Amino acid sequence: MADAPKEIELKLELAPKDAALVERHLRRHGRIAGPPRDERMISTYFDTDRRDLRRRGVTLRVRRNGTRRIQTIKAAGGAALIERAEWEKEVDGDEPDLAGASGTALAPVLTGKVRKRLRPMFTTRTRRIVYLLDDPDGAVELSIDRGDIKAGRRSAPLSEIELELKRGAPDRLFTLARMLAELAPLSLGVRSKSERGYALLERNPSAVEKSGKIPLAKKTTTAEAFRAIGHACVRQLVANAPATQQGNAEALHQMRVALRRLRAAMSFFSELVAGYGAPPIKSALKWMTGELGPARELDVFLNRVVAPARRQHPRDKEIAALERDTAKRRAQSFARATAAVRSARFRTMVLDVVAWLEAGPWVRRDDKRGRTLAAKPIAKFAARELSRRRRKIKKRGRAIPELAPRRRHKLRIAAKKLRYAAEFFTKLYSGGAAKKRRKALLGTLKSLQQALGDLNDIAAERALGSDIALKANRKAKGGEAFAAGLLVGHDEARVDNLLEEAAQGHAEFSACKPFWK
Repeated sequence: MADAPKEIELKLELAPKDAALVERHLRRHGRIAGPPRDERMISTYFDTDRRDLRRRGVTLRVRRNGTRRIQTIKAAGGAALIERAEWEKEVDGDEPDLAGASGTALAPVLTGKVRKRLRPMFTTRTRRIVYLLDDPDGAVELSIDRGDIKAGRRSAPLSEIELELKRGAPDRLFTLARMLAELAPLSLGVRSKSERGYALLERNPSAVEKSGKIPLAKKTTTAEAFRAIGHACVRQLVANAPATQQGNAEALHQMRVALRRLRAAMSFFSELVAGYGAPPIKSALKWMTGELGPARELDVFLNRVVAPARRQHPRDKEIAALERDTAKRRAQSFARATAAVRSARFRTMVLDVVAWLEAGPWVRRDDKRGRTLAAKPIAKFAARELSRRRRKIKKRGRAIPELAPRRRHKLRIAAKKLRYAAEFFTKLYSGGAAKKRRKALLGTLKSLQQALGDLNDIAAERALGSDIALKANRKAKGGEAFAAGLLVGHDEARVDNLLEEAAQGHAEFSACKPFWK
């Protein structure tokens, strides 16, 4: 495949009324180079009923702009947030010119069957106002898009701003984005118009998104790998925000997973980024984790401990009262979590994280060690760091049943970080024996982490149950306090079995061969 032109672009979502506010501000105060362009566009996206293009991460569209027809092929490049491979060419009609796919990301997908089965899937109708903002620091093309997406009889509104870098450094995009965020509530857009079209087509506009494979190659530099992993984590975080705001417990859990994965990545690449703008990013991520945590803990307590007991004892008034109280506390915690997700602080945090990934102080390191490390092939860096962390877990996990709870907790965190790291590099070690070894190691890590996680949950449930019991006693609800203590005590009976499972998981982990060698 020929090298594709790169599009460096930042997408921001906002309410239609706020788009008009931004436009008025630009006309009055922006450094606009020439009059804005006013375009009316209809874009048709093509795929097969089996979604062959989508499954390969390729987008094919034909856009009608006045009398012109532009065919665009895009490859998202995995989880990239601001840079995408893109091929464009002018075509004669509203149908794709597949002869023009040679040398693009679409070419490997175009089997004979795919060619025959291609058809229009959905369309976007957009009014786009384009401003060129030019100053000594760089030039950015700012587009305000308003319109809708239509898939059959279903439709959804579109209102977004795209900032495309024409000249200068990427941090120019973020400077402009922060300025716009002072005018109106803006959210980082992580789903393209095509992704939103597919979601509409499948009647799942607020789908829960889990972590995906990150496209890394052995020659990818360490800096490029960290940035790609960071983008994937931010995408997972932001993509699950809408469903979390609707009270979806799984989406909230996936937001927490994304935060943990990003913090794990910063730990894994600490040699590259520690001290270079990382502390405020870590602090912001920790804040958001804390806002989401209570809702998740109460959800687990309600569904794993209280609800099963309620089903087993449907006439027990104390357990029924405990269930009502826990559900109320869970609802309050979800309200706190959703308020955080809707907050300006969260939106600012997301922009700050992406700005740091793209143009933070670690990117501009001018020391010899930093430059050497950044340019090092990720396969060498990953193998060294994975080995170091594997040795640490083997050492820490000896005699697990005798470990103090605090040390077990540290072992669980270390196992979780290693599992995340192994998942980050799935594409890097995907062939032959490496694949089998990676699968085996991930399996043992999952077992170890599961047992240690259950032990940690029991400890958390003990604290939660004690808190509920204490508050119930203060309110003279002795039966409810007794029920809370009884249920938590019943769960603690599993501790000895879980310690044995953790020890067995650690032994199996220690026997696994590294997949990176």
